[in-house]
Amino acid sequence: MTSEPTSNPRRSPTWMRILLGVSLALNLAVVGLAIGASFRVLGPGGPPPPPHSFGGALIRGLPVEDRKDISRRARDTLGSRRDHRADAERLITALRSDPFDQAAVAGLIEAQSSGRQAWAAALQSAWLEKVTAMTADERQAYADALEEAEKRRAEKRKRFKAKRD
Repeated sequence: MTSEPTSNPRRSPTWMRILLGVSLALNLAVVGLAIGASFRVLGPGGPPPPPHSFGGALIRGLPVEDRKDISRRARDTLGSRRDHRADAERLITALRSDPFDQAAVAGLIEAQSSGRQAWAAALQSAWLEKVTAMTADERQAYADALEEAEKRRAEKRKRFKAKRD
């Protein structure tokens, strides 16, 4: 007599099926959170607008020729890209050094900060020279344009906020 093998498939234990179900539910929850977060940031309203910068509006309100001149004058204070790359390489080297030289890193960061402050000061000075050279009527028109741009920005923020809520 031949014994026939039983074709009774083994079932997984109940605890294993429950564990797999819980694991699947958690995975779906994580995926749902990720999709929801990306939709909130990149959804219908897009990413949130950058913080308000009145300085940028002051420059954008000027004629193109004046903006180019102001930009050129401020850019002259920044130095070359080669200098920036060398500064970055010095910072990376200082960060990797052992023992760590806090004073060297602080000096590099301070030099970078001073350069940015010099750039901002040059930008402000060039802008002020342009505004000072304007006639009263030109300054009035410039102020009107700035006011209108500010109203548009406020309205845009309001619409964005309404979409997010």
